[in-house]
Amino acid sequence: MVGKLVSKEYLYPAVKDITAKFPEFLEKNKGKIPDKEYEQYEAQYQCFKELCETFENEGESESGSKKVVDLMQKMQSYGVPPQEIMSGLLPGMQFDNDGMPVLPGMSSAGGEGGNPEDCCLM
Repeated sequence: MVGKLVSKEYLYPAVKDITAKFPEFLEKNKGKIPDKEYEQYEAQYQCFKELCETFENEGESESGSKKVVDLMQKMQSYGVPPQEIMSGLLPGMQFDNDGMPVLPGMSSAGGEGGNPEDCCLM
């Protein structure tokens, strides 16, 4: 199951789109957002570039899949990518204050009505 979620077929188109949008976002926001936040976005951009390179060069190999998982975890450590970049990926998708997608009929684990124990992934 995890293999399908990190496959090139599912992730690469979105990763490529996000990677293409980052340079303009970084240029437009340099000096407008706090330095620490900007540095996190730069680090995320580097992770997205590495993800693209991994998909393009290593494809669906076992080592490629492991590298994708490692890069995704590293990228998560830098927080949520800029909402400005993410919002255009899925038309009509709304995001909460933390930048997480809002799914109809679902609440966040920490939000009202949300119970982490109800999560089927935990």
